[in-house]
Amino acid sequence: MLQLTELLCSSAQLKKQYDRHFAQLASRCKLTVNDIHLLLFLADHPKWDTARDLSEHMFLPKSCVSRCVDSLSRREFLSLREDERDRRVVHLSLLPASLPLIEEGRLLRQEFFSLMCRGVSPEELRQLDDLVQKISTNLREA
Repeated sequence: MLQLTELLCSSAQLKKQYDRHFAQLASRCKLTVNDIHLLLFLADHPKWDTARDLSEHMFLPKSCVSRCVDSLSRREFLSLREDERDRRVVHLSLLPASLPLIEEGRLLRQEFFSLMCRGVSPEELRQLDDLVQKISTNLREA
C-alpha cells in the first residue's frame, strides 16, 4: 500500500524533474522556470488572467507571481490592462513575442509527459487520471 510519505516524495520529485526539464529553455531565454510555467498556464487557461488567479491556480506565492509578471511585462511577453470595474485588478494578456516560447514549452511539456509515462498503458493512464481527479477534489474540498 502506498504510504503518504511516498506519495509526497513522489510529488516533490515530479515537480523537481519537471522544472529541470524546462531549465535549459529558461536559461537560454534569460527567464526563470516559473516565468515559462506562467506563460504556459496563461496560454492554456486564458480565463484566469489576473495575478490572484495565477497564484491560486498555480499554487505560487503572490510575491513570486508578481516578480514573474513584472519580468515578463518588461520583456514584452505580457501586457497588463486595468479592469474596467475595479482598477485594483489587472488583467494579463500574452503578447506575440511569447508565442514561440509557449510553443517550445508545450513541446517540452509533452516530451516530459511521454518520458514520465513510458511503459504505462492507456488503461493505467485512465485510472491515474481518475485517481488524481478524486484526490484533487478531496484536497479542494478540505
